[in-house]
Amino acid sequence: MKPPRSLALIIGSVGACVVMPAATHVAPVAAGPTQSDRCPRAWSPPLELRTVDGRWFTIHSPQIAQSGEGTVLLAERALLSVRRGDTALVVDSSPVGALLRSDLIATPIASPVPQHRMLSPRAAADDSGVVHVVWGESDDSTSDWPRATRIRYARLSSGGTWSAPETVMESEVLNWRPFLHSSLLSDARQLFVAVPESRPLVDAHILVLKRSGGRWSSTSVPVAVAAVYAELAALPGGQLVLAYVHAARGLGRDRNSVFVTVSRDEGRTWSAAAHVHRGGRNAAYDPRLAVGEGSDVVLIWAQDDESRPGNDSLVAIASADGGATWGPPSAAAVSGGVPGTIAVAKAAQPDVVFAGSNGLTLRHFIWREGRWAECAMDRRDGSFGYALAAIGRQKILVWSEGLRAPVRGSAQPTLVSKY
Repeated sequence: MKPPRSLALIIGSVGACVVMPAATHVAPVAAGPTQSDRCPRAWSPPLELRTVDGRWFTIHSPQIAQSGEGTVLLAERALLSVRRGDTALVVDSSPVGALLRSDLIATPIASPVPQHRMLSPRAAADDSGVVHVVWGESDDSTSDWPRATRIRYARLSSGGTWSAPETVMESEVLNWRPFLHSSLLSDARQLFVAVPESRPLVDAHILVLKRSGGRWSSTSVPVAVAAVYAELAALPGGQLVLAYVHAARGLGRDRNSVFVTVSRDEGRTWSAAAHVHRGGRNAAYDPRLAVGEGSDVVLIWAQDDESRPGNDSLVAIASADGGATWGPPSAAAVSGGVPGTIAVAKAAQPDVVFAGSNGLTLRHFIWREGRWAECAMDRRDGSFGYALAAIGRQKILVWSEGLRAPVRGSAQPTLVSKY
């Protein structure tokens, strides 16, 4: 999601010089034409999701995972309209890879402190089909941008009930907001998530949290400037790739450059940061990592274009050696911009969906063999929340429409489609 100006950090030429590998300037090019051999034939007709009593519900910060029970949808707002800030679960008992049903079962996670808000869940399923969830918690019940001061964890049992929430950590400097912290990863029965600290510009860190053997630990990754975004990916053999965004120091005026660091020992130590893209006047935002076969990794982000307001770009770079080196960038100019969060189906061949220039209509891009193409979609209005996931060989898209509610502030219809 394009950050507010307070999150698009800008640094001028004054300040200590930090030596980094040479960064790449990206020159956006037009996206390739829609091609039948690269785009999916069609998305399935949208299926409107309702609760068992027939009500609409609105999703915020949604997540999709595949559990032993079926396809799981998590969202920040209670699906049964309990109140804003609850995190709830939808379980589909249909076979693996099947579409979400319309008769939904919602099981909210019980907050240890009911008056606190539960923010921006992150979900992952392990090899045994257990779904793990972490979320932020805030005692601010009124702000549109509440700051989480603790992180909680719970997991879904095979019987469809939640474990008692555990406290992962408490801190006054967490940047746990919907589009700033990383995905939750499940690797060899371990969990990982990365969270930027909101400390002053210098001497900042990104916290990499790890759950192993039933216990949580953290490692601080130092960064030159407070990071705005962080994203994490796991590769075989205990290797982790951390991508993050902040303004580069000592290189003149810069907004939100992209950096990558790698750990080969499950997050205990990290390589020197590689400066893979310099923002300059054009800020990068929403980095996403997709892992393919072996050591193949694709890093995708959205990029502002200050010289052409309303015309942002999607950018992708690929690594065949687990993030040690990166190939040339592939950029697709997006007429109308990318004002919404980019949702990425994290597969060897990634798909990207985001809300377009009006903040409502969803657009679909694919990255195949080093090139971008925009693929046709029927009108999809997704202003409130949307999620995209690769489940088996399918890509599943869930979103809440923003135009059909009869009363402002009431529940919006939530729909699902796949290909």
